[in-house]
Amino acid sequence: MVDKGLTTAEFARRAGKSRQYIFRLVKEGVIPAEQIGGRYIISEKDAQKLLGNNLSSVNTETNQTVVNLMFTQYGDLMRRLAHT
Repeated sequence: MVDKGLTTAEFARRAGKSRQYIFRLVKEGVIPAEQIGGRYIISEKDAQKLLGNNLSSVNTETNQTVVNLMFTQYGDLMRRLAHT
């Protein structure tokens, strides 16, 4: 039993992600959590481990996607600005 932990909403706020995204990761088993009543609780220990490690790789992938999209849409403008 989880003595102290975070709900999916609390974890999502700390991770900077949506509650739905975190809930999906819990349901897929990516984030370990215990169901208590109608809620999933993520232990403090697991939350600290995940926030320090796994979710940062998700952020890196998201950041790379944004950078690629930005260059696709604004690459020419960015090149011109770089040469001014």
